[in-house]
Order: sequence, then structure tokens, then C-alpha cells
Amino acid sequence: MSRLSPAVARTVAVLNFFADHPGQAFTLTDIVSSLKISRATCHALLAALVEAGYLYRSNSKTYLLGSALARLAEAARGSLSPLQVAAPEMRALADEFDVIVAAIFLEKDEAVVRERASSVSHLGWSIFPGTRIPLRPPFGSVFVAWSSDAEVDAWVDRALPPPSDDERRKMRESIEFVRRWGFQIALRKVHVMNEGHAQSLVYRTDQTDYLVSELDPQREYNLGSVSAPVFDPRGKIAFVIGVMGFIRPMKGSEVQHVGRRVREVCDRVTNFIGGRIP
Repeated sequence: MSRLSPAVARTVAVLNFFADHPGQAFTLTDIVSSLKISRATCHALLAALVEAGYLYRSNSKTYLLGSALARLAEAARGSLSPLQVAAPEMRALADEFDVIVAAIFLEKDEAVVRERASSVSHLGWSIFPGTRIPLRPPFGSVFVAWSSDAEVDAWVDRALPPPSDDERRKMRESIEFVRRWGFQIALRKVHVMNEGHAQSLVYRTDQTDYLVSELDPQREYNLGSVSAPVFDPRGKIAFVIGVMGFIRPMKGSEVQHVGRRVREVCDRVTNFIGGRIP
């Protein structure tokens, strides 16, 4: 990626500074001190931004965000959709790993597929937008991994049949895995023979191990899915991007690579929509 020119970088730094402190006004000295820009350069930048309407200079010689930036923000809010940003990223993942990729949102007690992308070999898969999956443990730990202990406990309590103490421990260990790696993996308990067989196993909790708490780079795994979260500006999960449809055993190092790629995509979407990664 090409680097910003010094002049552009300084302008961006000034705008980002004000965006990080909404509703606050700052003097020239405040900005020079915070951004380590020379006083003369900073004064020229502020004057230009005031003239363009991106900043406003008060009678007390302080600066705050101007009306032109407010109009830009309104336009961005009106046209920006997280799925519009995620769709091309999902398409790239589907083609790269020959899989199906879904954007999954949480609605009450259900995980709902809102968007999907498929590689050519998976076009017949039935996971279409609108598909709903009950969010019941052990499925869905990625949705609660960054929640409070009380919320995690409430999620665990929804498991049917009620989990034993050992199962509760495994659920918590799997959540720690998600927090540590930034993604969740689910493993097939049986060897997948072909695309049709893989599709028949989707969301079959009795045939899927969601309680993964370790990953050996040298060991082979029957990978079922990899999921990672996109965060909103409050640091809450906006939605999850899930990758599924793997039909061959994969080494732990390969699974890590897939997980990192999915997490990178989610981080980019998070940053683009102004989200905050906890």
C-alpha cells in the first residue's frame, strides 16, 4: 500500500484528532501539543480546514468540527451498509478456500444468515439468506465470547440437556480459545466424503464438536467451520462471518491460516464501519 504524503498525513491526523474528540473544542496550542506538528504548519492546516468548512473557529480562538464534516458524516451513515463492505471480502474468502461464507446476525435466540457467498463447487448448498439456526450451546460461542461472565453463564444454562460440570468447564475453555485466537473453529466428528455429505452435516450439533480449546499445528482435523466477529462502535458483536464447506482433512497450521484470514477480514470490516475491537 502506498504511503500518504506528509501533507495529506498531517491533514488526516488533524481530522482524526477532532473525530476522536466529538463535541470538544481545542486551541492551536492544544493541537500542536497533541499531534507534534509545527505551529506554523498546524496553523496553515487549520486555516484551510476552516475555510473549507471542515472545522469551525470560534471567537475564543478554539476549533471544533465544522458543518461540512457533519454533512459528510450524514451521507456516510445513509449509504454505508456493513454487508456492502463485507460482501466482496466474503466472495474473496469463498474463492480462496473453495467454501461457502455466510454473514450471520443474532436475532433474539436465533442466528440468522443475512448474506452468503459460495465457490463454484458449493453453489447448490441450501444455506441461503433467511436461514435460521437456534442459538443453543454448544453452537454459537463466538457470539458470547466477549460477553460478561453473567451473560456467558446464562448462555451455558440454555444447553439441553442441562450440562454437567465437566461440560460447563469445556464450554468456558472453548470460549477462552475464541478470545485468545479471535475466531472459533468447529470440527466434524466424522470424515467428510464429499460436498453433499458436508452439507448434510451443517449445524448438526450431534456430529460437530464446537468445544475446541486447543489446536495442534501438526495434527490433522476434519474442519467444519471457522467463525469470527465484526464489532460495532460500542465494541459489541454486529455480526459474525462464518466459513464452512471444508471437505478434506487439514493440518492445524492450515486451520490457523484460515482462522487468521477470516479474522483479518472481520477486522477490516470492523474498522471500515467505525467499530471497536475489544
